[in-house]
Amino acid sequence: MRILIISIFSLIFNVLFSQEKVSASFVLIDDATNIELESCLLKIQGKTVEEKINNYYSKDTIYLSDISIEEKITIQASIDGYSPRNETIELSDFKRSIKKSKHIEIKLLFKYDGQSFLEFDVNAEQKPKVIFSSDTISVSDFKIIDENNLILLTYPKRLQKSSEVVWFQDGTIKSRIDSPVEALELISDYKQNIYLNCKGRTFKINTNNGLKLREVNTQDLENNILPILDTLEDNQVYFSNYNEWYPAFDYFMVTRTDTQYTKVRHLEDTEMMEHYRAEYKWADVRTKLWAWDMEAESGIDREIWVGANVFTNSIYYEKPYSPMFLVNEELVLFDLYKDLLCRIDAYNCEVFDSIPIQFHVDSRKTNWEREIIQDPITKKIYALYDHVGNTALREINHETGELSNEIPLFYRYTEHVTVYDNKIYYIYRPFESMQKKYLYVQDLDLVSGG
Repeated sequence: MRILIISIFSLIFNVLFSQEKVSASFVLIDDATNIELESCLLKIQGKTVEEKINNYYSKDTIYLSDISIEEKITIQASIDGYSPRNETIELSDFKRSIKKSKHIEIKLLFKYDGQSFLEFDVNAEQKPKVIFSSDTISVSDFKIIDENNLILLTYPKRLQKSSEVVWFQDGTIKSRIDSPVEALELISDYKQNIYLNCKGRTFKINTNNGLKLREVNTQDLENNILPILDTLEDNQVYFSNYNEWYPAFDYFMVTRTDTQYTKVRHLEDTEMMEHYRAEYKWADVRTKLWAWDMEAESGIDREIWVGANVFTNSIYYEKPYSPMFLVNEELVLFDLYKDLLCRIDAYNCEVFDSIPIQFHVDSRKTNWEREIIQDPITKKIYALYDHVGNTALREINHETGELSNEIPLFYRYTEHVTVYDNKIYYIYRPFESMQKKYLYVQDLDLVSGG
């Protein structure tokens, strides 16, 4: 009998106080927007555990070894710009999952405390100006013709339902016209012609004699006009064979008096290309047979057919990105796959300087948005950053590759950030506000202390 009692107590003790290995992760969420946040400073404390992670990324897995299911642990988490979290978690609430060795996931909601993560103040004098506002329509997209003339794509409630193109001149609406079909966005070519891109159709926007829309051949535009990046002295033409569904592309130059192309540079994401081509190995028999037929018909490698149609639809595919800009008589090319900023003679396309760069490496930690933009007037080049909705620009010195200090945008969660003649234009609407989306302008020189 005594042995039986001891056995029963031993069993109860083992059930209640047995040591387990817990696999857990924390999802970092902005409480107001429900947007997943990037990373935090995380501390985990309990009777048998103490962990501190200076840069914990949302959903990363943490293993807590030899911990009792009945233990309470304290979670302390902090993110710049948010109120810190201090929460007690009882592991017994997850007893069933822990016993089955299942991974547990815990949400941590962060409330924005109104403080910017950037280490300088933005005073009232730096507050951006409203360029366009309306009580009835929101701005979805915009293109700048010049400082006094803008083309806006607007909508009253939903862009998909109804939209109109607005010619905004010197602070007033000069002309407006309804979109013929469902509008998507505004696009522009190297000559700064502006187009309304719609579902299945494209229209060139003309402001010569009032606002007019003229339909153009979408395929001709995409194949012959949009690939052109810029021209020099109206003789040298720079273009690319970029395709978002293929992880490599080339830049070319051609003169109007010659039909022979000069290759400026080949860009390739070698790691992505390896996975892209490897997709063929795991394809089913029917897909492989289809790829063989397509190769015989087109001459394009069957691995590319499978990669373009299968791998590009996976979460692992990332479109290639290595932009090139014309600055005076020099091509500035960011070969992000070889970590180089290449300075190229715009006339003969020879590289005369290659500068190592690192600002694009590990963008998840640096918050670089994988976007580089150019001011078409000053020709200055900027890298775009975003941290929990706080957007900032950093000028890239095209001669040294060095970055300037961060230039913050006044508002959070801005859209379509554009730099024009030392001014920053963007669309913004306060969160949970009845206000429509307005177009703002912020003086770049004033913000950066220039």
